[in-house]
Amino acid sequence: MKKLTLLETELAIKYIKDLFQNALSKELNLLRVSAPLIIAPDSGLNDNLNGW
Repeated sequence: MKKLTLLETELAIKYIKDLFQNALSKELNLLRVSAPLIIAPDSGLNDNLNGW
């Protein structure tokens, strides 16, 4: 088996992630939705994992 280049490795990782996401969402009947990136600090929705 040949050693993958950095680009090939990144593409392979993306392929596996996409494959897993698609299979899981199909099996569980899930739909991916967009979420707001910016929310009001006093909304109580921020999990504070961003360091702020």
